[in-house]
Amino acid sequence: MSKFVHLHVHTEYSLLDGLCKIDELVKKAQEYKMPAVALTDHGVMYGAIPFYNKMRSAGIKPIIGCEIYLAPRGYQDKEGARDRNYSHLTLLCENNEGYQNLIKLVTRTHLEGYYYKPRADYHLLSQYSKGLICLTGCRKGLVSQNLISDKYEKAKRELLKLAAIFGKDNTFIEIQIFGVKAKDQNYRDSLKLKSEAIKLSKETGIGLVATNDVHYVEAEDAQAQEILLCIQTKETINNPKRKMSMINTPDFYFRSPKEMADLFADVPQALANTINIAERCHLEIKTGKPIFPKFSIPSGKSDRAYLRELTEQGLIQKFGKITPQMAKKVNYELGIIDEKGYNTYFLICWDLAKWTRSQKIPISTRGSVTASLVAYALDITNINPLEHNLPFDRFLNPERPSLPDIDFDIAEDKRQRVIEYIYQKYGRDHAAQIITFGTMEARGAIRDVGRVLDLPYSVPDRIAKLIPPESSIQQAMDSVLELKEEYETDPEIHQLIDIAQKIEGVARHASVHACGLIITPEPLVNYVPLQKEPKGGKGVITQYDMYALDINAVGKSALGLLKLDLLGLRNLTTLRRATQLIEKRQGKSIDIYSLPQDKKEVYRMLSAGHSTGVFQLEGAGMRRLLKDMKPQNFIDLATAIALFRPGPMDLIPNYLAARKNPSLIKYPHPDLKEILEETYGVLIFQEQCMTVVTKMAGYSLGRADVLRRAIGKKSKKLMAEEKKNFIKAAQEQGYTASEAKKVFSYIETFARYGFNKSHTAAYALIAYQTAYLKCFYPVEFMTALFISEQNHTEKIPLIVDECRRLGLNVLPPSINYSQVDFSIEDNSTIRFGLSAVKNVGRNVVEKIVEEREKNGPFKSFSDLVHRTDYRALNRRAMESLIKAGVCDDLGSRPAMLKVCSQFLKMGSEYQKKKQNGQRGLFERSNTNLLAPVKLPQIPDLDPATYLSWERELLGFTFSKDPFEEKLACLANYLTHQIGEITPQELNRQVVIAGVIIKVRRILTKKGNKEMAIITLRDKTGTIEAVIFPTIFSRYSSIIRENQLLIIHGRVDQPDQNREPSIIVQKIKEEKEIGPIPTVNLRDNSIEISVPRAIKRQALLNLKELLENCPGAYSVSLILINGHGRKSKIQLPHKIKFDEEMKNKILNLLTKDIAET
Repeated sequence: MSKFVHLHVHTEYSLLDGLCKIDELVKKAQEYKMPAVALTDHGVMYGAIPFYNKMRSAGIKPIIGCEIYLAPRGYQDKEGARDRNYSHLTLLCENNEGYQNLIKLVTRTHLEGYYYKPRADYHLLSQYSKGLICLTGCRKGLVSQNLISDKYEKAKRELLKLAAIFGKDNTFIEIQIFGVKAKDQNYRDSLKLKSEAIKLSKETGIGLVATNDVHYVEAEDAQAQEILLCIQTKETINNPKRKMSMINTPDFYFRSPKEMADLFADVPQALANTINIAERCHLEIKTGKPIFPKFSIPSGKSDRAYLRELTEQGLIQKFGKITPQMAKKVNYELGIIDEKGYNTYFLICWDLAKWTRSQKIPISTRGSVTASLVAYALDITNINPLEHNLPFDRFLNPERPSLPDIDFDIAEDKRQRVIEYIYQKYGRDHAAQIITFGTMEARGAIRDVGRVLDLPYSVPDRIAKLIPPESSIQQAMDSVLELKEEYETDPEIHQLIDIAQKIEGVARHASVHACGLIITPEPLVNYVPLQKEPKGGKGVITQYDMYALDINAVGKSALGLLKLDLLGLRNLTTLRRATQLIEKRQGKSIDIYSLPQDKKEVYRMLSAGHSTGVFQLEGAGMRRLLKDMKPQNFIDLATAIALFRPGPMDLIPNYLAARKNPSLIKYPHPDLKEILEETYGVLIFQEQCMTVVTKMAGYSLGRADVLRRAIGKKSKKLMAEEKKNFIKAAQEQGYTASEAKKVFSYIETFARYGFNKSHTAAYALIAYQTAYLKCFYPVEFMTALFISEQNHTEKIPLIVDECRRLGLNVLPPSINYSQVDFSIEDNSTIRFGLSAVKNVGRNVVEKIVEEREKNGPFKSFSDLVHRTDYRALNRRAMESLIKAGVCDDLGSRPAMLKVCSQFLKMGSEYQKKKQNGQRGLFERSNTNLLAPVKLPQIPDLDPATYLSWERELLGFTFSKDPFEEKLACLANYLTHQIGEITPQELNRQVVIAGVIIKVRRILTKKGNKEMAIITLRDKTGTIEAVIFPTIFSRYSSIIRENQLLIIHGRVDQPDQNREPSIIVQKIKEEKEIGPIPTVNLRDNSIEISVPRAIKRQALLNLKELLENCPGAYSVSLILINGHGRKSKIQLPHKIKFDEEMKNKILNLLTKDIAET
């Protein structure tokens, strides 16, 4: 057993200042046979729970501590530079009382003492000293600083203050030795500190303790640690004057006991004290059991009885009576809920849902809770599990060891109101949002290290792009030959990758979890340390993340505090706004939870692929699926959502084939038809897997869920055991071994792709709700959609495009007609809102609209600036309004931009004089308006400039685009508009058209060959296209700005933090395409224009299509020869005609051209 223990250790949770990963610390401590290790991160306790659990699992005693910061004066003093000179102090938890005190102390340093760092002072320390052992800190500790600076008496006074606070036996003088190899000033200071500390210890009787201020595990990690510090301070390694550096003293590693013994051979007691302190520390953190907050229940009732009462009331309200089927299911559910001790959990969720609905805030739940009839009766969920055959055991069953999640989706713009309700209900000291940690993912690590090494941006960027998404650097090295070659042949790249691998995976920054919030029965600080939200946020969050708090996330190693997930969903905001608009304009109150789910018009709209704005059903790929699938009912929508994901997409061809041709449906056994027929013999849902297992093997649904989870883990050993058990159980049910093997093979093949039906049903409901409102209330829905998406300008063009398809006009923003948000002008007209203009704050446009409504329209540009509150209207906002075309009624854009600063100054001076009671010499006596000041005469700008401004500020262009008609003519030839290229289209072959707005020519590192990265635009957005040397050499003459091109290529996304791009495979100019097929309706006749390029087989396919769709419309073909001449042929067919038929004809003909 080691005779030394490290008591001063910084992990990766000393963000960008520590490189020690806990798993590596554990291994090293085991290697050195250390009985204990301490955790002392800078000012935080982020890593306490994972450190505690992993050390204990390895048989090593975890000592929880913190290296806190001490303020130079009071901890709440925050004045300039004088209060920035903090010092360090190391605290260790001797027992549970110390742990509780450390939590409270660290919390107060963050909530009350934060000034550049979270700080304490002696008075604060004295309030929380019990159960804590104090080490005087590293060289930045007050005792060490004064000893090194020859201020012995001052050091002694500081030491005695600490001893008075913590007790003499609980205070130790910390000594460290650095710079051994360099024999530099650090080394000389270390020896001096040791010598003076020995003297001070003898004089005061306070013990010495040897530490090493560990920041990284291995000695060779010193350079990586230095890189990490540079990432923190945003400096390069080549800057000799950088703010923080440790590289000149590369000794901050997890030194071995032998090294420490050699360094402190003359003070053996300093080493022995590390063992003595470790032996004194005994901490037991309770984990693994749910801790529910207190919930107020009517007097005389138990939580069990109250939950049953509410459930029965809910069922009667929904169904009028409780049927035997309902009673059986509810009794079963309530029995398990009570047995598990989860009654309070359900009551808390009921209360939250009840309040949210009472405030008319749309709310939904996702996940397996949708299978609960109790939850449905309590209005926690919106799906009737009986109607959709959802088994409760998928959510909760006797075999499930942990508390299941009940995750809420809430209208995004009202999420904070819901959180405020929780604070009011349980107390702000009993509820908080949860912290989360961003880590150094592989590509980010490469780019960060490249920047610090001062490499040209293109070098790390190129290497990062070679790493597949979600792959580690090592995985990429093993699978990407080009990356491995770069590593082995280029020393610069070799160094870059080596260092990046060392920092890969470490915690990089803290932020607020997107939806997690905890509620506690006692004050939060009895369980977790707290801090304020990062980046100046005012909210309070936990310092422990969900993996330390939530049993459902990690099992018994978590504290077990109740976590609620409250996710803000924009689509629910759209529903809320749409129903408000409907009620305001039409006087109809729409209950989105009671919409009929059998409206053929809704399914017809979706079958035509018109799903823009519909939750979960947007995107080119999903629209293709909807067109092929032609959903007819609610379960079809759920199936589409379940299928359209990576993995399950592989099932789409089989599913569609069986759906269109029932003779292709195959069941692994006739007894399973009832379970699989709704998905045409394809196992799509996890619940189907469970039911199949129950049917064949006689398993309980809980046991079946265990098998389902085993399949998901993909463990060969586990699956072999499960297969053996299944076959045996199936035989006991009367099936043969071969039948059982066949069914198990079927389950194994499909179940790994299976999706939670309960979850997809909940999402399908929101999809149907949004589709319903879009179908029957288009102007209100699209207006609400615009408002919800106005900060996501890339979506605006697609929404405008959909409005045009729906016959809705979208008018540009206007200073005299626009409201703050998008607004409805009449039944077919939507006006752009002023708040949708980038760089213009909501406060500004509210002031503009308020002034206009109070005193009438603005008559001139000078009128606008003189009347609008100068404190709100700054130059950037005004210029953005002008460039976006908002002020076009008041003058020309170039002229207004020319005098913008001058006019704003005039306006502000005028308003200030007016406020002071002064009047301008020429101001009319009976009005607040000045006489209009004329704008200068300035020539108009190039139309491309206006288009660029509007695209940047609005996400859409209202000015005439010279390329718009040409792009529109190409629409039927293309597979996608640019705005439809999303990450869901990754690796898909696409054909797009766009105008080049930027060309970046570069030379490849290998071979010095020219290639290009171009930016293309169409009316829906912009995208980068990468043209590698071989393709570039072929088309270089036409790759220039303002050139319209048709691009054939593959969708790529080298970095998930960046937008998708196109890898170009073929390029065509517009003139190469020639005439494009069109389909036009003229009276009761359909005219189909057929270019010469159409092949004979396409015409035969067209003939077959027309013959199979009889109807009332006559058909004629317009044949276009090679010289553009047209001839008309009347066909003998009469066909049915609608948007779907039009698309079928165009797809058939344009596909033929696209393949040439």
